[in-house]
Amino acid sequence: MSQQAKVQQSDQSIALETTSSPQSKNEATKGNSSGQQLPPLEGDEVVLITGSASGIGLGTALAFAALNYRLVLLDKQADRLSEAARKCVERSPKRHQVTNQTNQLSKLLKPLELAVDLSNDAQIARSVIDSTLARFGRLDVLINNAGITALTRFDDPQCVDLYHKIISTNMNAVVYMCLAAFEPLKRSKGSIVNVSSVLDDRPANFKFAYCMSKAGVTMLTKCLANDFAPYVRVNSVSPGPIASSILDDMGINLSERRTNAVTSTLVKRIGEPEEVAKMIIYLASKDKAAFITGSRVLVDGGYHLLPTPL
Repeated sequence: MSQQAKVQQSDQSIALETTSSPQSKNEATKGNSSGQQLPPLEGDEVVLITGSASGIGLGTALAFAALNYRLVLLDKQADRLSEAARKCVERSPKRHQVTNQTNQLSKLLKPLELAVDLSNDAQIARSVIDSTLARFGRLDVLINNAGITALTRFDDPQCVDLYHKIISTNMNAVVYMCLAAFEPLKRSKGSIVNVSSVLDDRPANFKFAYCMSKAGVTMLTKCLANDFAPYVRVNSVSPGPIASSILDDMGINLSERRTNAVTSTLVKRIGEPEEVAKMIIYLASKDKAAFITGSRVLVDGGYHLLPTPL
């Protein structure tokens, strides 16, 4: 079975059927059976966001939807993905425009949902890009946000397995997506924003795999900014303590974290996904951030200036 077939079978609701026939590859530009061209949507740039069913990824997807971007949403959590897509459609200013127009035009507004695991195979990343181009015909922004964490205690029998899982998800998948997306991003003069962490340059207790993976993402960002120039800009954001599901992975209670953030950030509170999304939007902008590449931007409420570990 081909890797692309594996992607197609990962969830029956995902829209990877666009890769199955020449006719379906034109669905983003063709109208009805007469071949009439569809009226264009404003803000027709396409953004692909990994880990978009919750947390920073969902906040970023909603922010791009509000700017009329066409969305490609990736996540392993298929059950949450459809709900995220529905929220994005509701957030789009164009939702009223498409209500009274053709079903094909509605497809331009509806996000492409791909329930996939990018961590183990570069071919899956290439299939994701192929599906994106088949649906929308272009790619302008890649947001590598998907990530996991866990405590990696050296005396834990599962430590090595956890290490490989974290590195594969947090770093290897980012490499696969960046390489697969380069050519379409080059054509659109697009950009990549990688979501790293404030722990990309400091240690934390029993989180060596997570810290290593995020340090790798930050260095990858700098290297690819150099290698992809002048065609594609590559930047990263390094969030501090943010209200997201990754805190659950660390065994951290969110309400307790909000309380503790009074002393662990200079702004005396935990951050929200939407605040990271605003910086991602800025770095992705072809106008506002045109002269920014290879940068690591902290979005951490001043956490990096304090000695307290996460």
